[in-house]
Amino acid sequence: MHVPRVRGGAFRALALIGLALLLPRSARADDEANEEPESQVSEEACALGPGRVGTLRTIAEPPACGRYCTTTTSFSVEDKGGAPLLGLTNTDFSGPSLSEEEGFEPLINIRCERGGVVIALEDGGAPELRFRFDPKAHRLELVHTPLLQRVLLATPLTGVDAEQRARVRALARAALAGAPASDPNTGTQGGIGGIDQTFVDGLTLATARDAIEAGAWERAQKIIDDVSGAWSSDPAATFHPPRALRQRAALLRNELAEQRKNSQPVHVAAPKRLGTVKKPQALPIDPGLAPTLFWRRGELCVVQEDASGTMRCYAPEAQHWGRALPSEQPASSARDLKLVELNSWGMEACVGRTSLSLVVPKEVPESSVNPCEQGPGTELDDVLAVVDGNGLLRAGFQLDRGGKQAEALTVAAANAAFARSAGGLLAGNGRSRFLRDGRLALAADDGEHRWDVLGAMTQSEAWAAPPLVSPDQRWVVGQAKQGESITLWLFQLQSTPP
Repeated sequence: MHVPRVRGGAFRALALIGLALLLPRSARADDEANEEPESQVSEEACALGPGRVGTLRTIAEPPACGRYCTTTTSFSVEDKGGAPLLGLTNTDFSGPSLSEEEGFEPLINIRCERGGVVIALEDGGAPELRFRFDPKAHRLELVHTPLLQRVLLATPLTGVDAEQRARVRALARAALAGAPASDPNTGTQGGIGGIDQTFVDGLTLATARDAIEAGAWERAQKIIDDVSGAWSSDPAATFHPPRALRQRAALLRNELAEQRKNSQPVHVAAPKRLGTVKKPQALPIDPGLAPTLFWRRGELCVVQEDASGTMRCYAPEAQHWGRALPSEQPASSARDLKLVELNSWGMEACVGRTSLSLVVPKEVPESSVNPCEQGPGTELDDVLAVVDGNGLLRAGFQLDRGGKQAEALTVAAANAAFARSAGGLLAGNGRSRFLRDGRLALAADDGEHRWDVLGAMTQSEAWAAPPLVSPDQRWVVGQAKQGESITLWLFQLQSTPP
């Protein structure tokens, strides 16, 4: 009998097949179920120029799944000798949408075309970055297309042009990260011609300038901080930004500060140190706590920290403390409310976030607090004041009295409701509001316009609690922590004419 010659790998495969046929069906099924999926590797020719054919290799890893799945795909371009020219890795997350600011880079496609390499964002929109192979330097070189030239201009861009600049920056970041290192053994230069850290950081600062032009101050601030924060003064650092780049970052910071200063809706004046307390005081907007710092009839009252059961109140106009009085709780506060913390990936689909802090009456069962089903509750960060007992005046000028539907208010009605509170976060005759971190924002908060109107009283002090605005919106008190004590600071609020 003739027995065909079989190479080792094929023989092993045939032997395994034969063994599998001898196993019981259930055992074969269990083995198949326990098999680990393998990476899928594909290769295609990549024309890099006349007579120069390299390889574009794609490696698709099997999904890694927990609560959600991530899929990783790696691309690499190599010359005909196998030396790397560019490498990219995409991580596709099947769960809630995550942005570049949260650490997820955009997905990028790569292809070989017309004797070069092209990378583009996965959605297929313009622009693309094109590279040609430089046989002398033995590396890829950036091709300056008309579109690329336009986004590299120093002038601010808006609309579609600004979006294209941001996309070019994302592609340049990916290319820089995927550029090969130099190899002294082969004499290859490494990197990608035309793309280095200075190029990418310059593009990044240009996108910050575009953000300032669009009024996206918080985004611009984060971009500038991220770029300059990565610059090291260590002489051993691998990258030292040129002086022009540092100057550009400083100019953008100054421009951003100037825009904030010129548009500030509320200013503070006449700071006055009222005294110290042992710990941060509870406010009438703090859920579940009996307030120890609140406004009453135009005066700021502080419950004494001893066992006397008294409080003292400060009159801003007269600038003096009154005598000790029996402690008396304000008519409206959040002491009969509670904070419900929700954390669930499932909420992302209906509210765009995976965690929420909701304020509800204490008697409301936590099981009924479901933001995806329009359940009761107001976000803690949206609470401006507590009025009429335990009603919540919230951002957007709505009054939440504990039901599923809140009452819409006009600006005048919101100011009138705030005047019935023991203090809160509304300021500037309803045009602005303080955030719980102490910064000022517009009443119709867009997430971008912020003002640090309180500043820092001394270098060693930091604000330890949200500010508390008087019901008539003429005063604000802050609690600054210094060492083991808390200093109370009072400011006069002055509104800027609209």
